Amino acid sequence: MRKWIKSSTMCVTAALALASGLFGYERSAGAAAEPVPASAGSGAVAKASYKQARNAHAESYIFDAYETLRYQLPEKPDSPEALGKPAVRTLGELETGDVVYFGEGGQVDERGIYIGNGKYVSDADNRSERTVQSVGAEHEAQFLGGRRILSDRDKLRVKLILDANGYVGTPYVYGAPYGQTRTFDCSSFTKTIYSQNGITLPRVSRDQARLGTHVSKSDLKTGDLVFFTDKSPKGQISHVGIYAGDGMMIHTYQDKGVTYSSIRNNWWANHYVTARRIID
Repeated sequence: MRKWIKSSTMCVTAALALASGLFGYERSAGAAAEPVPASAGSGAVAKASYKQARNAHAESYIFDAYETLRYQLPEKPDSPEALGKPAVRTLGELETGDVVYFGEGGQVDERGIYIGNGKYVSDADNRSERTVQSVGAEHEAQFLGGRRILSDRDKLRVKLILDANGYVGTPYVYGAPYGQTRTFDCSSFTKTIYSQNGITLPRVSRDQARLGTHVSKSDLKTGDLVFFTDKSPKGQISHVGIYAGDGMMIHTYQDKGVTYSSIRNNWWANHYVTARRIID
């Protein structure tokens, strides 16, 4: 990283929080409680995993979102694959999801994805080496430009994850009331994130599972809703999360609060039911 970037740099660690603990189920006002699922783990390992998830700066998942949505980041703002995409010429024009380039003498030294609020995530092959950079008017001279490569719908999908990421660590409370953001249960969380982006969802996960269109697990896109069961009775939906990309979802449950979990090869994979695409 060049010294000309005066930033608050934070090492980005992947929040690979495994499903250790109980399901995060939900209850709407006046609705009966959904079944309490079986434990998927506890003890010191669960607490260590929880601490890791809370301390992770999971903005790095924006790169996985791009890959899931089948976008390739141009190496330079004037690369052939970038041509034809809207150019961003000043920092003041940046929008969430724009690809940004910094350097000197026309040479690209840094590439990243703008995540809003004067910050971008720098690119690196290893997720643990990605960093969140703050950038302002003082860096205009090093800004080589940007490209707006996301479609409007895909920009909305990415924004869902960035908005959800802002609540990582927020406590889980069973039956948490919708309309506040101090605590969530699983479906009040998804309802809140979608509502912040102009989309209204029902309050309870099983009702949310009736919206949109069905999508297979192999065809998941960033922003899709993913649903799970405790299998009591078998197949009854009792949990929901938002697919982030690269086999990860962001959701909330039990002592972990809002966190990222893999939906592959673990307890969540074994209790997966279906997915729905709300943004189509």
